[in-house]
Amino acid sequence: MQHGLVFELITDDAAFDALQSEWDDLLSRSSADPLFCGFVWMRAWWRHFGDRFGLRILTARENGALVGIAPLYLAKRSARDLEQALIGEVRVLWSAEGGDVRVLSPIGYDEPVCADLLSMIAPSDRVDEITTALYGACRTVIDDYDVFYWPYIEEASLGYQALKDSVSRSRHWREGESARAPYASLPGDYEAYLNTLSKKSRYNARKKIKQIRVYHELEHKFHDDPATLQSAFDIFLALHKERWEAEGQGGAFEDPAMEALHRDFAAQALERGWLRLGMMSLDGRIVFSTYGFMIGDRYYLYQQGGTTDFAQFNLGYAALTFCLEDACENGATSFEFLRGEADYKLHWAKERRHLSYLMAGRTLAATRFFVRSFINTDPRVRNTVKKIIGRGQV
Repeated sequence: MQHGLVFELITDDAAFDALQSEWDDLLSRSSADPLFCGFVWMRAWWRHFGDRFGLRILTARENGALVGIAPLYLAKRSARDLEQALIGEVRVLWSAEGGDVRVLSPIGYDEPVCADLLSMIAPSDRVDEITTALYGACRTVIDDYDVFYWPYIEEASLGYQALKDSVSRSRHWREGESARAPYASLPGDYEAYLNTLSKKSRYNARKKIKQIRVYHELEHKFHDDPATLQSAFDIFLALHKERWEAEGQGGAFEDPAMEALHRDFAAQALERGWLRLGMMSLDGRIVFSTYGFMIGDRYYLYQQGGTTDFAQFNLGYAALTFCLEDACENGATSFEFLRGEADYKLHWAKERRHLSYLMAGRTLAATRFFVRSFINTDPRVRNTVKKIIGRGQV
């Protein structure tokens, strides 16, 4: 018990399920992201990926009422894999043999699943207090992890500084950038939004649709029929795969668990009015699909895909105009493109969310990892070591 709080460690699915009503209520009173920190997303993720990991949800109660959630899971990872999560592919200077570590991370994080804006959940007016207490309880209530690793937390979010201050009190800790997530602030209606763009961008946004309609019958709609959702999702997946295979890649849904997760979540999102599965047709043929969500005043573009035909029309650009118009019409105040600074995102989004990671160790295995990882991933140390051993500059 800390600060009058009572902590409980949840490690089984039944207890996870029992939290739904209280979780939803607490989330509504918090500043946490309504999609990626929501019960529906995290429970769906756990349903399809949980057999690979161990559940470690930590809750905080005050006078019986739920006031804090650290939605965590435990995974064994190789030191090499964890280093790649930090900075991507690097040529290591110190091999990873025998370097497995037990890592405690937020539910929803595991590559290639894109879950951004992850945070602990607490009332908006008590975020720092509850976040600090939950992290302290992690170190005392949960005793089977080596490394605490929290990625994709927005630096500007409530609770970030409190979590950083707590993590930095560990003997071994690190912080760094996970990614940047472009987003567009929406002023109220689509034309007003277009007026925030450059003259050239405004011209192109209007021109693309007109250009297509000169040659083809263009139709765009958002799928809203639960009875045919799975067949519509089949079309989206096929278009997504076609787009990525044209670039020599497999796309985001190669793992069967990833596909199952999104079929599951899409159905629940449609039931709740969140799903925005856009379908754009030319002459009756579906040629591009966007997969996103709108929860509260946030509109999320999660994935998209399209045929390699009709390249002269830039179908993705055209499809996004419909999504942005839809977001404005439905009262969204931000359009979230999520992590990655692809050119098409930067055309529409002029702002960035800076997503960071925080990491701390608590065991001898963690100490070994931090020493090795510092040598392998810190650019200055890598350069110095490689000079000494004669392997040149990075």
